[in-house]
Amino acid sequence: MIWRWRGWRWWNVPGSPPIAAAVMGEAGGALLEWGRLDEALAHLTHAAQVSMLSGYSDSDVFLYLTRSRIAGMAGDIEEADRWLQAALDVVQTFAPVAIREEVLTQQIGVLLAQDQPEAAEAILSAEGFRFFGRLVAPDFPAEQGIGRPVAELYLSALRIVLYHARTGGWSPLSQDGLELAGRLLAAARENHTVSTILESLLIRAQLWAVRGDSAAAEADILAALQQAEPEGYVTIIVEAGEPVARLLVGLWREGRLESLSPDYMARLRAAYPAHLRSLWDETAGAPQPLVEPLSARELEILHLIGEGYSNQAIAGQLVITLHTVKKHTSNIYGKLGVGSRTQAVARARELGLI
Repeated sequence: MIWRWRGWRWWNVPGSPPIAAAVMGEAGGALLEWGRLDEALAHLTHAAQVSMLSGYSDSDVFLYLTRSRIAGMAGDIEEADRWLQAALDVVQTFAPVAIREEVLTQQIGVLLAQDQPEAAEAILSAEGFRFFGRLVAPDFPAEQGIGRPVAELYLSALRIVLYHARTGGWSPLSQDGLELAGRLLAAARENHTVSTILESLLIRAQLWAVRGDSAAAEADILAALQQAEPEGYVTIIVEAGEPVARLLVGLWREGRLESLSPDYMARLRAAYPAHLRSLWDETAGAPQPLVEPLSARELEILHLIGEGYSNQAIAGQLVITLHTVKKHTSNIYGKLGVGSRTQAVARARELGLI
């Protein structure tokens, strides 16, 4: 994992900030992608302070863009726009060295969330993209391949195509986007750019879903998760929003995510904002075939038991005492009529509780 927004070393750029700020920025960027948002903001704030003292603006802009991303993940588009405007104010005064494409990406993301696709398209028109009935995109760079800055522009174009597919239905523009996503994915794999691979898969999965090909959509989600887990990527998946969250939860309920570690799945689930995290808990509101139904907390603990968590790990995950976990576990066993964790998981699956 290396820094620059979703994976690129900014100190390779001429005129980039001092090494100290770059190192802190890289650490903050890694923490951001791992879903450790508070720690990421602390590192990025420190990086911005050091960088600005040296006369560089990139760290400051990146901090504001990160805050905008985090607000957007939480569904607070007004707050996301406020931080974006703060970044743009800095850009207008101090031209950034290395993160121009990230600024454009966040602008486009906020505009689409505000249902302003024409304004988003106008930003990319200056980069050679057109969206009038069909997608016209510049050729991929022939010599250096698809680096992260260039990939940002193509991914933004794909998000615009996805917006139109969702709001206007499948069209030749949608098909063009599907094909571009495939080409971008192939180029990213050739360059071993994990972040671009992930985002290409996640966007293509959503395009498949709009087209009605659930098998292809699920295959891309699975491929993305298998690529993301080794390096701990979390935020990129969460940022894809509710459509990807629903696909992911569907796979989880079908038992098709068992190859992923319980720890990774727990961190991924915990990174979602509450209104999306509740997708995992929809069974809590469903009628339960038990004389005494499980409480919401008992269901939560039962899910973690099913994912392989020890009592101590459950206590740490839910920030409760070990004694409380044992008490809830005892209640779960009693309500399910079982005497062990293995029996509890088997019985819960039989009843459709997990």
